[in-house]
Amino acid sequence: MTFGGTTLTVGLNNSASFPLLAGQSQVMLVNNTITPAATYYSQTVSANNGGNYSLFLAGPSPDQVDAVLITENYKNYTDSLCGVRFINLSPGSSPISVSISGQADGSEVQSLAYKAYSDFKQYPAKRANATYAFQIKDAVAGNIIANYTLRTPYFHNVTVVLRGTVGSAGVTLVTHP
Repeated sequence: MTFGGTTLTVGLNNSASFPLLAGQSQVMLVNNTITPAATYYSQTVSANNGGNYSLFLAGPSPDQVDAVLITENYKNYTDSLCGVRFINLSPGSSPISVSISGQADGSEVQSLAYKAYSDFKQYPAKRANATYAFQIKDAVAGNIIANYTLRTPYFHNVTVVLRGTVGSAGVTLVTHP
């Protein structure tokens, strides 16, 4: 990943933070481990002074990469709380719903189309609720796509990412500042 002439190495399914100057910045994500190098993302990003942004990459193949750039509005938690949101990065999937196991379908998120994301929802993060078991379902057919148990990230915001293609989807957790 290059920005402002600086290169940052990020492995598959990892995340990284990097500074952007206020104004217009060119952001390029290049896989230079292959020949010829493949550019996954190349956009001019308009950044605000002190702004926070998340860039998620998805797509059916390395040749067809879809980007989701989010201007963040994080909450700072001062009590035993955390923020959780969900994003559907499973190309070709039907919209997804998310529920806490044992609760009604869609109790947390009713419907997220591909590249759509929910707002951060506040969850208690105390000893009594150190984990939450989520079921991610096809919102149309109702079948379970993935189960994911979240260990509450005290005082943090996290994004639960549904990734991969239909039939082989998995879940990745991204922790935000």
